[in-house]
Amino acid sequence: LCIKDLNTAFRHAAPVSGKSTPDTVKAITFFKGRSKIELMTSDDAPEYESACSEMKLPWRPAQPGVPQTNAIAERNVQDYLTGTRAAVITAGVPNCFWPFAGSCYFMNMNITVGNGQLKSPWEMRHGKPFEGLAIPFGARVWFKPAKTKYTLDKVDARLQQGVFLGYRLW
Repeated sequence: LCIKDLNTAFRHAAPVSGKSTPDTVKAITFFKGRSKIELMTSDDAPEYESACSEMKLPWRPAQPGVPQTNAIAERNVQDYLTGTRAAVITAGVPNCFWPFAGSCYFMNMNITVGNGQLKSPWEMRHGKPFEGLAIPFGARVWFKPAKTKYTLDKVDARLQQGVFLGYRLW
C-alpha cells in the first residue's frame, strides 16, 4: 500500500498481505502519525472506503474507468515499484526482500532534498532535517548486537557485520 502526502511529497509504503480494511487502517494510521489528514483520495476499492469511514476521514475516490483521475497515486506506485526493483537488484538480494527494499527506498527519497526544492519531504513534514544517516538498501553495516540476541565471548569483536535493510522509525 503506497501513500503520498501531496503537501510535503512525503511517501510511505506498507507491505500488506491482502486488500483488507484492517490492513488499510493500520497503514493509514502509521502514516498519519499525529498529523491531520484533510482529504484522502484513492481508487474506488472498498477497503479504502471502509477504512476512511472507520477513521472518519474525508475520502474522494477516483472516477471508475478513468485512470487519469488517479494519476498521482498511479505514478507513486510506479515510482515505488521502479525504486524497489532497483534497490533489490543493486543490493544483490533475493526478491523476497522487496518489502524492506521498497520501504527503504521511500525513506531515502523522503530524506533527500529534490531538484529545485529547499527542503526534503521529511523536513517539510517534521519541521527539521532528518538526523540520521542516509544509508542505501543492502549496504554493509557494522552494528552492536543486542545483549538479549547474542552472547559474546570476551575476545569477540563488539561490532558485527550486517546488511542494511531499512529504517525503524517507531
